[in-house]
Amino acid sequence: MVALNAAAEAAEIRWGSESQALRGQGWPNFWVQTDIDGGATLSMRCGDVDFERAIVLTSGRRATVTLTGVPEGVTRCEGTVTLDEREDGLTGRWEVAVEVASLGLIGLTSALERFDFGAGTLGVTASRGLTAASARVEGPGGSPTVDVDADLTNPSEPVFRWGPAFGEVVKVVVTARDAAGFVSTLELLPWFLDIPHEDVIFASGSDVIPSAEVPKLEAAWAAVAAAVQKYGRQIPVKLFVAGYTDTVGQEASNQALSDRRARALATWFRTRGFGGELYYQGFGERALAVPTADEVDEAANRRALYVLAADRPPTSAAMPSGAWKRL
Repeated sequence: MVALNAAAEAAEIRWGSESQALRGQGWPNFWVQTDIDGGATLSMRCGDVDFERAIVLTSGRRATVTLTGVPEGVTRCEGTVTLDEREDGLTGRWEVAVEVASLGLIGLTSALERFDFGAGTLGVTASRGLTAASARVEGPGGSPTVDVDADLTNPSEPVFRWGPAFGEVVKVVVTARDAAGFVSTLELLPWFLDIPHEDVIFASGSDVIPSAEVPKLEAAWAAVAAAVQKYGRQIPVKLFVAGYTDTVGQEASNQALSDRRARALATWFRTRGFGGELYYQGFGERALAVPTADEVDEAANRRALYVLAADRPPTSAAMPSGAWKRL
């Protein structure tokens, strides 16, 4: 404190900042509070930005200045608060300094490929270094649960380990904090379920489900409905229907046929009562269950997959494209 007379030197003064502001949604604030009434001037430099603001001091109340335009990141602001000329001759100047943060949300990303279900581990990428991160891991119906802290050997690549003994993982909620005190969360829904079923046999070149094949779909529907009942209150259960062909015929026509058949199966599940989001995709002869030469009639390749999941399945050898169509 630099006081210009004894009365000012005896004044009580406090200052600080509301230092966290999301970039693009607001700016940090500087505040000062004294037991003096009157006008004052704040002169402050934050990085390469200067502020000169008139403020009104009211005893016991905070006077606030918005630091519009401070640089992105964490910035030290230094300056002075100077009393205006007063009739009673009281004068004073106080040196002030604060750190403020103007940052975007911490970006958190991950994907199913970064889960190791066998080992019970998860990798996440953060848009900037973290000082702390934790994950809440949930099983079916929210039980069991476990809370684990991240390994922050690399502060931008937290790794969470809960071990293989936990069992089935349905939901993971990651909470991350950076050095400026900003907090972000990421909800991950790694659950998926491949419904076992007997494949519908279509007539050659047709996408019409024969009535004699409907019992196969009814059996699959029972498994789908049971899964929705078990998991649907915890996560949004979506159904993905994939269709495939053998190598008999032209590749382009097989692709179109598999797409129509996948749509027909998806439509059947919608009509039967599936109320969640429903997607379909044909893969033609691009993902053969049994590799064959061209023009080989292989029944194992004329198949479909019914996958329940909370998020779109990752691309894989069985599902080489993520171009799902919503029914």
